[in-house]
Amino acid sequence: MLLICVLSSIFPNTKMHQVLLIPEVVLEVMLYLHPNRYSTDEAKNKHRATLLNAALTCSSLCGPALDVLWSYMDDLLPLFKLLPSFEYSVDKAVRPMNTILC
Repeated sequence: MLLICVLSSIFPNTKMHQVLLIPEVVLEVMLYLHPNRYSTDEAKNKHRATLLNAALTCSSLCGPALDVLWSYMDDLLPLFKLLPSFEYSVDKAVRPMNTILC
């Protein structure tokens, strides 16, 4: 993936660069890396990492890679970690930092 972005920046008028501009093609490539396609946790983690790297490597790949990455989650903890009012404790429980009791 990195090679595609590097080559497209060096040779901006090539057909390879034009392919990266077609969202459906890029999304299809990213869907090939979808973690649900693989049965072992090791393979799922590898493809999650590949999707993350694709998102961080090239702006053309960022949106589709993040769409596929966020479409599959084992649990909601990564989503909760984005919220500032939640903290993650050692016992793997998600608790609100400021609990309002009624």
